[in-house]
Amino acid sequence: MATRPYKIKKRDDKMNFIKKITIKNFFSIKNEIELNLEASEYTKEQHPYRLFKYKDEYFNKLGVLYGANASGKTTILKALVFVSHIISNKSEIFPRSYKNIYNNSNKLSFIEINFIFEDKEYFYRINFLTQKHTIIGIRDEILKIKYENNFITLIDRKKEIFKDLKEKNIDGILFDEVSNKKSLLVESLTRVKDYHEMVIFFNNILFLSNIKGTHKVNMNIRTEDEIILASLFSQKENNLLPFSERISEIDKKEFTNFIFPLLQVFGLDIKIAKSDIDIKKTDNKDEFNIEIEFLITHSVSNNKKLDFNLESNGTKMLFKILFDIFYAYKTNSILIIDELDSILHPMIVPVINLLAIKNNIQLIYSTHNINNMKYLYSDEIFLIEKDKKHITDIKDIKNSYEGYENFEILYEENLLGATPELGDKIDWEIK
Repeated sequence: MATRPYKIKKRDDKMNFIKKITIKNFFSIKNEIELNLEASEYTKEQHPYRLFKYKDEYFNKLGVLYGANASGKTTILKALVFVSHIISNKSEIFPRSYKNIYNNSNKLSFIEINFIFEDKEYFYRINFLTQKHTIIGIRDEILKIKYENNFITLIDRKKEIFKDLKEKNIDGILFDEVSNKKSLLVESLTRVKDYHEMVIFFNNILFLSNIKGTHKVNMNIRTEDEIILASLFSQKENNLLPFSERISEIDKKEFTNFIFPLLQVFGLDIKIAKSDIDIKKTDNKDEFNIEIEFLITHSVSNNKKLDFNLESNGTKMLFKILFDIFYAYKTNSILIIDELDSILHPMIVPVINLLAIKNNIQLIYSTHNINNMKYLYSDEIFLIEKDKKHITDIKDIKNSYEGYENFEILYEENLLGATPELGDKIDWEIK
């Protein structure tokens, strides 16, 4: 029997994390760039708790992207989410995206990811099929697994190689009939069990990220998020709820014991959340009307309950980010968040960093919160710059600064780069 696609597995000690991502000719990124999360010697020696150790290598649990507006930070995160979408996409609808518009339309676009999944190292690459500047499908797809010092090819569309994790050929696939809108990893789900968990892993990255699709970033809580949260504080079990299969195995008491002490740490006097969910069928058998009563009790009064929708956006998003951390922990997933500082108060962000580190969750995010730099080490900071020719580059400062400095001051004094370039002459008067 096939594994359920979104089943939450029990937490184990196996590691899942990104080592490196390489991107070329994708949205604002023109030339090839590399985000490498390999740790510095200083952090390995002084702060190994902040790192994943894989064999004799060390990699950061945090990857924090800084840079001016429109420098390419979001595009780097989009690439990770985009690949996750492709790997887990079962439909014929391909996520629409673009090559860099300033590049020759004939130039190749690709994304590569080196990652550790369940204590094994993989290399995954997608070359894109395009029409002019629009990416419309998969041109070639390669998956390799590393044994000792050598990579063994498991999947190669162009060479028509399709193997399971034991390097056994998977029969019955006609490569000329495989849709270029779908990953071969998804295609494998009907043929071999090996790749199920890997597909789930990438789907969880997509599920948890606030980057939705390739054009939208959510800075506010969505209806889907409210439904998920409300279901975790409801006494009812309803399998008709959207995402019900995703959260069916979350222990509600365990989640409650996790979130409320943290809300107190963050200065919110919230002590109880209760909800009631009513689902009614519509004339369309595949659609339902969902009514939610989601009430929050504050310590100031046991008698008065506040509707969740009347809480501040910051409070609601804190509920959401804590759910994401809990879910990422339970599923050994990775958190990809764009502009974390727009969701949380700047002084809370370092606490979220530690929450991820202590629970062995890789957290990769962009931010403009330079106060956060005081709590980061050089190998956790990546400076994203774009020059006047619209070429994005990633500046890795771990080779220039060993370990810890007050990077906030260095950044403010423009000694690190990746700051906005303001003109010398500004006419402040509106005419």
